[in-house]
Amino acid sequence: MAEAQPPTQLELLLAAIDEAKQVIREAHEVTKDLHAATRAGREVFRTLLRDEWEPMVKAELQKDLAVLGEHTAEAMRRATAKVAREFDKLAKVYMRGEGKGNPSLDELMAARQTLRREQQHRAAREGRIVGKAEPPGKRR
Repeated sequence: MAEAQPPTQLELLLAAIDEAKQVIREAHEVTKDLHAATRAGREVFRTLLRDEWEPMVKAELQKDLAVLGEHTAEAMRRATAKVAREFDKLAKVYMRGEGKGNPSLDELMAARQTLRREQQHRAAREGRIVGKAEPPGKRR
């Protein structure tokens, strides 16, 4: 019986290279499988997103928008009412004055016009023009 010779360095190296090539092929297959699983997972995610999450998000968004619309409408009603109250106050001051014997704005404007007319009549009697500025240095 012949004794088996131990493998040489070259044979060991060639065997290691073959084994490494086999491991690389297996790793490549695993990588392909991983890519396929990733694609499938993404598709499942897209389906879940489209079929389950999207309707939930849309429903929640519509509900929130409806609430926002109600709040906005109420704020607009309050603001409109406040503006109307302020205009009513101004109308009251204009028509009746601020009370306690104070004249109204309408009465004050009429009095101002009366004073202007009186000034114009007086100026016309004296030969002056009222309402125009006199040049500097010609003041009396």
